[in-house]
Amino acid sequence: MYSIAYGADSVWFGSSRQDLEVKEPEKVKYHESYAVYSDWKKENTYSYQLILPQSNRQWLFSTLSEDLQKLFPQYECKIEPRERLCWVLSINPKIEIPVAEQVSGFARIEPKGYTMRNASIKAFLTDMNVLVHQNSPFPIINETNLNYNIDLDLESRLSDMETLARELESKGFSLKKENRKISVLVLKDKPVSRI
Repeated sequence: MYSIAYGADSVWFGSSRQDLEVKEPEKVKYHESYAVYSDWKKENTYSYQLILPQSNRQWLFSTLSEDLQKLFPQYECKIEPRERLCWVLSINPKIEIPVAEQVSGFARIEPKGYTMRNASIKAFLTDMNVLVHQNSPFPIINETNLNYNIDLDLESRLSDMETLARELESKGFSLKKENRKISVLVLKDKPVSRI
């Protein structure tokens, strides 16, 4: 819930972009070393429903953030710049990436690769970070500066980053592992106030 609230449709704070700085991390996030999942779930998960009139989506995220502060006053959540080893997607400046030819747009993971028509590079990276590499310790970040939609056909397995990097290189992109300072969602125990 914190990831959704603080990401606010702009950043996906998956596990590679989260830091838990709490005394009892097992209360916040499951790990197989804590307990059997079904037992952990009974003690540490919640149901939440938010019903709002149709309005600005940012209002939804700010309301969710406020609710989380009220429901879990023992924690404080912030977005902080922290250094991470990332997969960095950029463009070879000597190769021009053509504008999309097709009018209708879509992006989808295929059994052997990826197909994208008239969609942003952000759509590709969202699918990679959220669906394919959600448990990877290395976030994939966008340094392409592409501000237009493109077509993209990939035949590599999306989980094989080395092979994918070679195929992307043939299409004018570069995918390399490098250190970057990126936004990270940090959940901390709230300091106990002393009167």
